Amino acid sequence: ARVHIARGFQARYRIDGSGVPTRSLFKGVREFVNDRAVLKGEIKAGRTELSVFEQLEKTMVNSSYGKTAQNVVEKTTWDARSQEMVDLGMSRITSPTHASMTTAIVRCILMAAMNELASMGYDSYSFTTDGFITTADEDTANALPLCGMAPYLHQVRLDLSGSPKVWEEKHLQSGFYNLTTRGNMSPDSSGVCAHNSYVSPFPSKSAEDRLHCLDAWL
Repeated sequence: ARVHIARGFQARYRIDGSGVPTRSLFKGVREFVNDRAVLKGEIKAGRTELSVFEQLEKTMVNSSYGKTAQNVVEKTTWDARSQEMVDLGMSRITSPTHASMTTAIVRCILMAAMNELASMGYDSYSFTTDGFITTADEDTANALPLCGMAPYLHQVRLDLSGSPKVWEEKHLQSGFYNLTTRGNMSPDSSGVCAHNSYVSPFPSKSAEDRLHCLDAWL
């Protein structure tokens, strides 16, 4: 497609006293990301009691985006004091530019990955906000040029986490059933286990839970 710009804007960085972009939001997000990585390592080592703090870090880093998007599209919320719906209002860091770039860039990356993997003969079955299920392995995914975006992503990931890896393997399975975008179930113990809000009577991610969901869905 040929894209013709009718009206465009060029953003300017806020510069500190040394002439360097401040990247204030980036520094805050980096702290959340690194703290969460430490907690995930501790949980893998057996300290499962830290899982609540890991989820708290996840919520905080996600909220960084949520706050930039707050009331970009006007919304109302219930005010218990006045007993009525009131305008939600903007946050201190609401920014349509940051909010739209956050979502648009990731969608472009996913679309690029989808098409490049298909051209290489790999199958992809499900794409969500920030990940996908494919027959390609992690190394293959991380080697994708992503329509020329890969070098920029590698640099951002390096600055953010100390590693240039864009993709990280989350599950590995020999097979799975795809019900919806958020409903994916594998019988394998290391496979995907996304319930799509469906609740089984068994402990989450257990063999019984997986088989119950598969039976109910099929």
